[in-house]
Amino acid sequence: MAAILIAVCTAIHYGVLKFSSQFVTPSRHPGHCLGVAVASIVLAHILEALLYATGFWVAVHNFQVGDLVSSSSNGSASLTFMDYFYFSLVNYTNPEFHKAT
Repeated sequence: MAAILIAVCTAIHYGVLKFSSQFVTPSRHPGHCLGVAVASIVLAHILEALLYATGFWVAVHNFQVGDLVSSSSNGSASLTFMDYFYFSLVNYTNPEFHKAT
């Protein structure tokens, strides 16, 4: 499952960057290029985090692999897909994860 998620995320990243490169002409509009590049990368990362959230949800609910529980005081709060999406975004964008040890 992890290999599939990585392959699909790589394809999404490549596709978004290839598509956005059609709208980038640095010699004519350098500011426009930066805006297109940043917007494209943000969109790609949101889609990739959404894909990972779906993978986490499927792993927990369909394959009983792992678990994600609420840290609320009652501990029995039911988690929604948005909780999985939040977990995915936090882990996908965590700079501590990307540091070399």
